[in-house]
Order: sequence, then C-alpha cells, then structure tokens
Amino acid sequence: MSEALVERNPQLERAVKRWKLVSLCLVLLLLLAVAIGGIFVAVVATQELPWRARAREAEEQARQNELKARQALDALEAERRAAKRAEEP
Repeated sequence: MSEALVERNPQLERAVKRWKLVSLCLVLLLLLAVAIGGIFVAVVATQELPWRARAREAEEQARQNELKARQALDALEAERRAAKRAEEP
C-alpha cells in the first residue's frame, strides 16, 4: 500500500503545480481585464462629450449676456447721473 502512495505522490505534485500555474494565469487574466477596463473608463472620462460642450457653450453665452446687461445698466446709470447733473442749477 505504501508503494501506491509513493507512486501517487509525484502525480499529486504535478497536479498541484498545474493548478498553481492555472490559478496564476487566471489571476493575470483578471488583472489584465481590470486594467483594460480602467483604460477604457479613463479614455471615455477624458473625452469631450457633446452634452458637456453644449453646457459649456450655454454657460459662456449666459456669461456674455450678463456682461452686456451690466454694461447697459451702467450706461443707463451714467445717463441718469448726467441728466440729474444737468437739472441742477
């Protein structure tokens, strides 16, 4: 009976080595998949998306409209002051 165990021991050692190698390959494949997924996420996150561009344009347009309104308000205020000065004796 001990001879059968002695003969079986190298087989078990080869099987363990094979499973270690398979496990290592699977772990490397999993890490590779995670890395590739991370790269794709990074690429998509850094791209200029159309809705972001539209939002940025709308924000810039609103900023320009606000600036024009402030300039018009300042011009009206200057006119009011000039008219008030003209009325004073």
